[in-house]
Amino acid sequence: MASAAAHQACSRAAQVPRARPIAASRRPQVAAAAAARGSGASGPSAAAPPSRAAKHRGLLDALVQQARREVVDGWLGDLVAPLLTDDPGAAEPPPVTRSPQELADPDSRFVDVNGVNLHYKECWPEAAVAATGPAASSTATESSAAAGGSAAVQQAAQLPAIVLVHGFNGSTFNWRSMMQPLADATGCRVIAFDRPPFGLAQRPLEWGPGQRLQYNPYELDGSARLAAGLLDALGVGRVIAVGHSAGALVCMELAQRQPHRVAGLGFVAPALPTTPENSFTRRANLGQQLRFVAVRGLLQDDRLGLRYVRRQILRRRDEVASGSAGLTSADDSESDADVARGYLRPLLAHDWDRASLLNFRAFSIPPAYNYSTLAAPVLLGSEDGGLAANARTLAGLLERRPQGSTRFVELQGVGHIPMDECPGQLNQLLIKFVRQEVLAAAGSGAARQHSA
Repeated sequence: MASAAAHQACSRAAQVPRARPIAASRRPQVAAAAAARGSGASGPSAAAPPSRAAKHRGLLDALVQQARREVVDGWLGDLVAPLLTDDPGAAEPPPVTRSPQELADPDSRFVDVNGVNLHYKECWPEAAVAATGPAASSTATESSAAAGGSAAVQQAAQLPAIVLVHGFNGSTFNWRSMMQPLADATGCRVIAFDRPPFGLAQRPLEWGPGQRLQYNPYELDGSARLAAGLLDALGVGRVIAVGHSAGALVCMELAQRQPHRVAGLGFVAPALPTTPENSFTRRANLGQQLRFVAVRGLLQDDRLGLRYVRRQILRRRDEVASGSAGLTSADDSESDADVARGYLRPLLAHDWDRASLLNFRAFSIPPAYNYSTLAAPVLLGSEDGGLAANARTLAGLLERRPQGSTRFVELQGVGHIPMDECPGQLNQLLIKFVRQEVLAAAGSGAARQHSA
């Protein structure tokens, strides 16, 4: 089906008439006529306006050139490539993969949520860790036991936890430079977790009747359920949910489903739906819309879809490994190679490619949310392309709330991943929001204690 659609698209583009060039035998006559008009020998001094037919031919020619740039040259090769080989691993089959536990860091932790082994990291304020030792940040049960001997841990446990939710192709690695400073400055417990199929989360290939996992973990609904289940498993009550890019969707879903649990929201380069005028179908050009439809069709076939997914992700892997993806860190203690390894490590985990295919299939664009009751900062990079414009629209919607205000900060010269590009500046903005908008609003003494 995808092959036929691609062939028809090419055929239609080829059938669009082009503006015909002037015949060679007429060129001297046309040139002479133009010279005569320019010299004033005959006719009006200004050239005659082009005819309606000429305008139409020019428009059609421009459309053909646009279709060629956006469709044929831009992405049609990606769709055709999976169809041109019988080798199911033609896009370079994955190397020998390992379990997430084998790839984990010393501070990595895992917890079972509805049959899915989720990877997470957490940081407690240094004062709490110093008072109780490493047990303060081991598990929810051990933390609760340790809380009896530490006022700092008791205080952190009473405050809302800050939960950091990564976006598409992200992981806990995104937040590595921010977690401990955020915990120390606010007095809150800080948690970041990987959601399937990203990071070191388990990547289920089956769910439903007869399985422990009853829902699709790759749909937005499944991501929100897993987030809530993680919080339950860790004994977390109230939270301040901070989402980056598509992670903002998970935060919004959590807030709508459990408003009693979410004390505050923060959006970093958010990929959230705003208005119909700003929707994908309105903003996308011809090539983008054709690609969306064609790719959706291709992904429904297991064999072709897997080839397509591998091709796309491995291309991105090569860009990251070579440094051309622009993923760098503002932390002088990290080299670009360290950053690349951190982002690429999840591609060594079991079933990264098959789970990615399931995730692509589950993709959907949700309708716009009701933002009238939210108090959430919107933080974005000025160089974040189309998402920057969308985030500005989102900030405008949040400003229309009946009461309160929304903090909107555009980080100049920053792209889509401010956690890497300016972690210190981003952290200061989040710390200010947590202290002034959440802890102070709750009348917490901790807000005053950590305001210095």
